[in-house]
Amino acid sequence: MTAEQTILSLTPELSLVIPVYNGSRTIGLVVERIQTVFALMRFEIILVNDGSEDDSELVCAALAKKSPEVITLVHLSRNFGEHNAVLAGLSYSRGQYVAVLDD
Repeated sequence: MTAEQTILSLTPELSLVIPVYNGSRTIGLVVERIQTVFALMRFEIILVNDGSEDDSELVCAALAKKSPEVITLVHLSRNFGEHNAVLAGLSYSRGQYVAVLDD
């Protein structure tokens, strides 16, 4: 296998960008279900904490720590709004296809 083939085999097929704002109570279940549904696929999850006022950052950090090969956490310094949070997440996506989900 060439280096290029190795890189392509490690590249996610699907990137799931999820803006999170005060979603500490729901994001864990969302991530768990995604991991179950896409278990047979190369995918990544990009969680974008959009300046949440609850403990979403801590919950997202714990999820990313538990699955660092799949989950990337992007933390915005304040609430920039869903559109900007999505754009921030898209800039981190590496998948051939990208989907945006709401928590």
